[in-house]
Amino acid sequence: MGNSDSKFVFKQGIFKLSEPAAIPADDPYWKGFWELPESSEDVFSLFSPVDVRRARDSALPNIETLILSLTTRLFALRQHRAFPHIEAAPEKHALNCIRVLTRLLPFVYEADHLEVWEDKFFWAKRKRRSKSRLAKPEALFDQSQEEEDTVVEEKEQFEDVRPLGEELVDTLIDLLFCTGFTLPATERSRNKVTYAIWQKGVGCNTSLSSSKEHESNRTEILRLLLTLSSKSLYMPAHILPTKGVKALTYITTCPDKQLVLSLLCSQLNTALNYNPASWRVPYDHVVYKDPRQILVSYCLQFLLVLIMYSIPEDGKGPPPKNYFRHFLGRLHRPQDFEFLSDGMARTLNQPLQGISSYLPGSQKSLKWYSEMIMLFWETLQCNKRFRSFIIDTDRGHEFMILILFYATEYKLDPSKQGVVRMCAFVLQTLSSEPNFGKLLNQDFEKQDTLPAIMKLLDFAGTYADFLITV
Repeated sequence: MGNSDSKFVFKQGIFKLSEPAAIPADDPYWKGFWELPESSEDVFSLFSPVDVRRARDSALPNIETLILSLTTRLFALRQHRAFPHIEAAPEKHALNCIRVLTRLLPFVYEADHLEVWEDKFFWAKRKRRSKSRLAKPEALFDQSQEEEDTVVEEKEQFEDVRPLGEELVDTLIDLLFCTGFTLPATERSRNKVTYAIWQKGVGCNTSLSSSKEHESNRTEILRLLLTLSSKSLYMPAHILPTKGVKALTYITTCPDKQLVLSLLCSQLNTALNYNPASWRVPYDHVVYKDPRQILVSYCLQFLLVLIMYSIPEDGKGPPPKNYFRHFLGRLHRPQDFEFLSDGMARTLNQPLQGISSYLPGSQKSLKWYSEMIMLFWETLQCNKRFRSFIIDTDRGHEFMILILFYATEYKLDPSKQGVVRMCAFVLQTLSSEPNFGKLLNQDFEKQDTLPAIMKLLDFAGTYADFLITV
């Protein structure tokens, strides 16, 4: 949609969506939503919140048909043998379906009067038309003729189909591992969907050679998965533990070990492999934005959503298991713990390097530092071996200083009090181990490496003394 005429046509179609007259499902009008936009910016700028709310409140049947049309097209593209193909199964169509769904869903979730409709529409079993072939005798001659031939008659029937929400989630996860779309295509690729870990780290020793387009497509899909997971933002806090978010319940209770491990390790390795200091020049954040930072941020956020989700219990059997948190807690190899601690420390160290730089402000701190502290805390809680690894090595000193830095840096900022409290909880979790007390009794020898905000004049003492004084 590079020219103004195409944008005008798309905007006209958006206005038509809110008209009272219901648009038939087989109307060619619906194709415009995946054929016209050329970028994510087109969808989010032209399909404004005002447009979505107007269509939602005045023409809900059209919104329903739009969602069905988008998901049906997306499912068909996922199943197409040639996808992605520029003519037969265009990548552009899949991306636009994902973008429009990402635009629509938050405004469905925010409407309290649509809660029952949304639950039934996305999570109730559906009926799908199917034709059965029945044998019907037909007289070839008059009624006195005993010989009869048989012809086949088709009778329309309905079969039960799994909920739309489940099929949408499965399709999106498959698209995260789709060769040619989010994974590099190879001559040996037999299956279109291959659950291969994106980058080296936990569970994988080699990284896949991904292009910028592959990473951009992953970002688009993860944004929709995060949108599907965001239903909790529109629910009262006291209802969430008992009702939950059905999309998250469906993902986290998935029994497919290969799928869970591939998704878990791909998000984890992408978030922890990112090195903000590699190939950087001073003040680069002022000149341009790194699109890979968006992917890393979404990976980290979606990973935290999965491992922190508490699945509602129905009280009828054993409590359901969150397989993502379960497998994170099962990590045990020292090289995996090295990788985790190196990646977490690399991100958390970034603002310290910026403060101590000869060019103040030349290196901007990463936006997801709070999510990284949260990942560190959650890993400490669900994996006792990782907690012992941190405490029994010099990593304990390093992370204590990092956590103290964030608590000190933001203690006077009212908007960052959640970060300060989380830092206190991290230190509390570490202090539950007796060996952490022994670690604190060692002499503090890193005064020269501290930023000015943490340096203590003429300080001489142990790590415990430093912890108390700061």
